[in-house]
Amino acid sequence: MSGQNNRKTGSKIEVGKWAGYPIFTLTLEERVTCPEGCYHWYTCMGNGMPFSRRHVHGDDFERVLEEELARHDKKYSGFVVRLHILGDFYSLHYVALWGYWIKRFSSLHVFGYTAHDRYSPIGSAVYSLREREWDRFAIRFSKRVPEDFNREVVSGDSKLSYLDAVECPAQLSDNKFCGNCGICWRSDKNVVFKTHGRI
Repeated sequence: MSGQNNRKTGSKIEVGKWAGYPIFTLTLEERVTCPEGCYHWYTCMGNGMPFSRRHVHGDDFERVLEEELARHDKKYSGFVVRLHILGDFYSLHYVALWGYWIKRFSSLHVFGYTAHDRYSPIGSAVYSLREREWDRFAIRFSKRVPEDFNREVVSGDSKLSYLDAVECPAQLSDNKFCGNCGICWRSDKNVVFKTHGRI
């Protein structure tokens, strides 16, 4: 879906090397596609999003998604997909598909987050892909506590003195959104989000 339907995302990128690219969002079924160890399993922001259109994962979904990416690749010199508003990488095959699509569709750029452990099979595959393709596949790992590496997301409060981190500006100002910020794909610093799900 176009990012114009999401205030926090915005309809297009306004800053950095991706400036001018339209933003699209992809929403899957939360929990069904997520690792059970997700810190926000019970406080998922999807709890407060009853009207979001969730795509059901599987072969048909992957085929249609590839068709849509191919159309966007022909239409735009660059476009951005925000993965995953809800949901997560649900299989090694699905991660491999994103690696294939990044190579096949030169206009495709991706950013988003995953709750997979960096050292799990799926997490390791995501990490490997993002380290090879960070300029176009900027996926950060959600962490409950700070780690010794950057490019991650840390859930917590606003006391950042102990972190090499920046708070998500879209949570701090109504004038900020992904399209006019870009720290999630432009910065190597960790990003902190205040918990925004509900039980």
